[in-house]
Amino acid sequence: MNITKTLTHEFAEIIQLLNQFEDHDYSKLQSIIGGSSIGQHVRHIFEFSECLLYGQSKKLSDETIVFSYDDRKRNYLIEQSTSFAISNFKTMIDLLESEEYDLNMELNLQHRIGGNTNLNLITTFGRELLYILDHTIHHLAIIRIAVEKLYPWIDLPKEFGFTESTIRAKTFIQEKQTQI
Repeated sequence: MNITKTLTHEFAEIIQLLNQFEDHDYSKLQSIIGGSSIGQHVRHIFEFSECLLYGQSKKLSDETIVFSYDDRKRNYLIEQSTSFAISNFKTMIDLLESEEYDLNMELNLQHRIGGNTNLNLITTFGRELLYILDHTIHHLAIIRIAVEKLYPWIDLPKEFGFTESTIRAKTFIQEKQTQI
């Protein structure tokens, strides 16, 4: 499976999750996840992806595209309305499925560190897409904690919030234990 298909799969799992939530539970602040809401984590996932995929970037020249995850839109309706979040993720899935991406395309990533200091790094579209995938799964793991503790009736896929390498490692350990 390639990066875009894997990311599309994760976004489809988010949609399946959101279809099981009422807006008041989705947007409720939960101490078990640091006082944030599941909706805030979903918005955060969406907006990082949006920065890269929807070109929250500036073209400095024909060869140089500059973007920053710090400059995301922060559309708070995504964290309050499951239907609005679902609609946005469906649009993003359509975009991922309809485009051919040059994974080696160079980008200039700007990141603010220590106040007003900007760090500028050369990266590639593929590297940032992989970052988006890992970042998404990290936040899904946090969401999983809240869902399992607070909403046990919600059905989560077995691998929800786990990277492929973690799934392989767990399988390997289980196989070793059955051989003992």
